[in-house]
Amino acid sequence: MEKFEKLLTIQDLCKYYPMGKAKKDGDKKEIILKAVDGVTFNIFKGENLGVVGESGCGKSTLGRCLLKLIDATDGKIIFNGEDITDLNSKGMIQYRKDMQMVFQNPYSSFNPKKTIGKNLSEVAEFYGLKSKEAKERIQELLQYVNMDTQVLGRRCDELSGGQLQRLAVVRALIPNPKFIVADEPVSALDVSVQAQILNLLYDLKDQFHLTMMFISHELTVVEHICDRVMVMYLGGMVEIGVTEEIFGNTMHPYTKALIASKPKDFPEEEKEQVILEGEVPSPTNVPTGCRFHTRCAECIKGKCDVEIPPLYKVADRHWVVCHKAKEAAKAYEEARK
Repeated sequence: MEKFEKLLTIQDLCKYYPMGKAKKDGDKKEIILKAVDGVTFNIFKGENLGVVGESGCGKSTLGRCLLKLIDATDGKIIFNGEDITDLNSKGMIQYRKDMQMVFQNPYSSFNPKKTIGKNLSEVAEFYGLKSKEAKERIQELLQYVNMDTQVLGRRCDELSGGQLQRLAVVRALIPNPKFIVADEPVSALDVSVQAQILNLLYDLKDQFHLTMMFISHELTVVEHICDRVMVMYLGGMVEIGVTEEIFGNTMHPYTKALIASKPKDFPEEEKEQVILEGEVPSPTNVPTGCRFHTRCAECIKGKCDVEIPPLYKVADRHWVVCHKAKEAAKAYEEARK
């Protein structure tokens, strides 16, 4: 048995959206928006994988593809040893109980016309729980998130965002899943309740032996609660590794810029300033070579703008998509010999 047992294997995953046709060089050509573009990685059982990057980099689209809420254009999704890439909604029913999602906006993820009790009981019934079992399961989970059963008689507009997000966690846990995608679960909440929800997710992960993919803009949060971190830029993965490596031995110029933007841990802390110039290119016109070269201060002209960089292993469980990581990868290989 492997030291790190795989729950999900993602191979060259792509999600493209056709955007119609436009004239280019005198001809009408199809415009394709590349939301997720050739992403390959693993998620291991029991870990919390953080996914970070600027808005529009493909984080949420990736999460929805993994759960088959939207179909990938290309690539493979292997869950617990089973290839689920081409399964339709009927074929996915047997996997739904093992793969759940906590959405970003708790106000839009519940039916506002029904009570919370009705919302939750319908989920329980869908996964085959009988009325008595469903009631017991919901009450048990409400205790875990420190909520009273009186909340079951209320509707969404009678509750705060923090309360609704706790209930969204309850809903995700009803079928006792193996894997949860938490898509920016605290970004729509007041700062005062964000820590409560984060602590709740962290505690429940251990309590229920969950594997999680945590999508976030908040690097400080990711650094403290995630076992590994994957950095995305313009639909592609640029760096992935254990959290200590990503924050302590940062290799990719884009990751360096992201971490430099993180607030100081204390006022006296000295931080390197990394300023990104220019705008993020359009995902309908991804640059040739390295997708980050148009904004990279370390760009090697004639190489980075022409050749797509390979995935270099620079340390144990640390990979980087960058030409400048070649020497670090060589040094790592030499040290292993």
